[in-house]
Amino acid sequence: MNTQPKSIPIIVIYILTSIILPYPIAMGLMLLSKNGLIPSLPENVIALYINMFIYFFLPLFSIIYYHKKIATDIQGMGQLLAMVIPLILMVYGASIIGGIFIQQIDHSSTTTNQTYLNHLKDTNFYFTTYMAVIAAPITEESVFRCAMIKNRKGFVGICMILISSALFALAHTVEFALGAFLAYFFIALVLGGLYMNRQNLILNILVHAGYNTLALILSYFTG
Repeated sequence: MNTQPKSIPIIVIYILTSIILPYPIAMGLMLLSKNGLIPSLPENVIALYINMFIYFFLPLFSIIYYHKKIATDIQGMGQLLAMVIPLILMVYGASIIGGIFIQQIDHSSTTTNQTYLNHLKDTNFYFTTYMAVIAAPITEESVFRCAMIKNRKGFVGICMILISSALFALAHTVEFALGAFLAYFFIALVLGGLYMNRQNLILNILVHAGYNTLALILSYFTG
């Protein structure tokens, strides 16, 4: 039974919500604030409110959109639970390889996400944790893996893994840097290969969430 709806709607919603609309909305709120039409709000507060909306709306929309598939995948998780920790370590291994590229190509010891986490950890621990462990895994696995790779196999599936991995990497590099791009590309390759092999959205979400949890812990407790 096909429990997966068409991919285009959720991809379009993701692009609109996370890429196209935030900037004009922020500019509009700043203009209203400066003209006294709404209470005065600093730019960082406006950015926080917009991020909160994005990261509460997108995972909720993803869950609703894929609710039938999620229900089916949960039923099939019993035999896959033992794979979660080894797969998290595999993704971590991919991130180590990516870190080598960052140091060699960009001459940096950190990535865009790590810099972002280091900044947020001093502002709102709970929101940062929610974003890293819940919102991002649900949204990104729904869009970059479930929607883009779907149930494709063989050559077409491999092509979609490469395309989705490149887009995933681009989404995590604000200013394009080859080292950071390759770092996220390697992580996405593992997650993409996992999804094509198992076709289980919940498994991908758990692995992604586990890896982000590990990254968050390292961000908080190491330099």
